[in-house]
Amino acid sequence: MSNRYYKALASHASIPEAYLQGCGEIQLYNLAEELTPKLYQR
Repeated sequence: MSNRYYKALASHASIPEAYLQGCGEIQLYNLAEELTPKLYQR
């Protein structure tokens, strides 16, 4: 996940948008749901 996440941040995406891009990358690898990171916002 971190590859696409950090590329999105470097491209000035918001943190939630970068998170969604990272989760999309995780889905490509069919990882278990419990391995998907959670984003907590205030």
